[in-house]
Amino acid sequence: MTGGCRDTGRVSVFLAITVSGLLFIIGVAHDVSAQVRATLHAELVAAEAARAAGQAVDPAQVAATGAHRVDPARADEAAQAYLADAGATGQVEFNAELTEVTVTVAGVHPRLILRLFGFSDYRVVRSATAELVSG
Repeated sequence: MTGGCRDTGRVSVFLAITVSGLLFIIGVAHDVSAQVRATLHAELVAAEAARAAGQAVDPAQVAATGAHRVDPARADEAAQAYLADAGATGQVEFNAELTEVTVTVAGVHPRLILRLFGFSDYRVVRSATAELVSG
């Protein structure tokens, strides 16, 4: 028999486009949800690192004046230790009065599926501030 179908063993254009479209939709769902999770995680890590830094009150300042001020060296050390334990990197800043600590967490996360479509990795940067309150 010689009159068989000429398309045997070939992928149709429709199937190729459909599968590519479905893969793109799955990639958007997966990679966007991963980006949201990474953003929330960065916010939580920044907030906890700021709280840890805010615990480093300067006892000499409290004893001398009664004013609660953060000890910048100890606060930076506490925040960096928390960030290291969480597997994150960031920086610590203080206001002029040393009553607020701001921690900024930054990281680069890969796109797993959308990378196939030319999308690059995404950067997440989140900050949190802890304010010293006495009372």
